[in-house]
Amino acid sequence: MTRRFFLIFLFAAVLPGVITGASAPRSELRIRADKLVYLERGEIAEFRTNVVFERDDFKGRSRYLKLDKKKNEVFASGAVSGDIFNQGKGDMSFATEKLFYGDASGAVFSPDKSRFVVNVSTTGTRDVYTINCSSFSGNIPDKQFHLTGKPVTIEGERLSGFSDTLDCSPAHALMRGNAHLDYLEAPAAAGQSGDASLRLPWKADASHIKMDFDGDEYEFKTDVRGVFYPKNAENR
Repeated sequence: MTRRFFLIFLFAAVLPGVITGASAPRSELRIRADKLVYLERGEIAEFRTNVVFERDDFKGRSRYLKLDKKKNEVFASGAVSGDIFNQGKGDMSFATEKLFYGDASGAVFSPDKSRFVVNVSTTGTRDVYTINCSSFSGNIPDKQFHLTGKPVTIEGERLSGFSDTLDCSPAHALMRGNAHLDYLEAPAAAGQSGDASLRLPWKADASHIKMDFDGDEYEFKTDVRGVFYPKNAENR
C-alpha cells in the first residue's frame, strides 16, 4: 500500500485585536496549507493547495492564499468558503471564488457571485436561509454583511424573496430596493400562542423589508403592496 504524506505549514500572525464596545480581543490568525512560498524577502507569504485559515470564531478554506504581512491583508481564491461561528445562534457560512480579508479589522470583501447561509436557532424559531448575491462586503467580528445583486435572492423553509441589496446579521435582514417577499403557511410552535394570522401565507412588495429572525417579525416601509391569503384559501 502506497502512502502519500503532505507537509503542512502552520503560520501564526499575532496581531493586536480590534476592540469595539464589549467585544473581546480576537485570537491570532492561523494558516496552514500543503505548500508555502515566501516572496519579497518574506514580506509576502503564498499558501497553496488545501489552505485553511482560521480564528476562534471563523474558519475559511481556499485553494490559494496570499498574506501581505506589511499590510496585514489576506487574499484568497479558488473555491473559497468560510464558517462564522456565533455560539450556535445564527451561525453563518459563505462560498465564493475570491475574498479579500483585512486581518486587523476583520473586514471582508468579495467581488464575485457568492452564497450566504444563515442558520437560525432561537426559542421558537429554527430555519436555514440561503442568500445568493453578486458581491458582498462586511465585518466578521461584528457579523454584519452587505450583499448586492439586483437581485439578491433569499430562501428559507417558510419564505422566499428578492431585492436590490440585502444587509444581514445573525438576527436580522434588511432588504432594500424592489424588495419582494413570499411567506408560506407555517404551523405554530408547540406551546406558542401569538397571532395565528401571522402564520398564514402572504406576499408583499416594498422599498424596505426588515426581517427579525429571532422574533419572526416583518416590517414594511415605502410603496408597500401586499396580498394576504385567508386560511384554507383555494386560489393563492
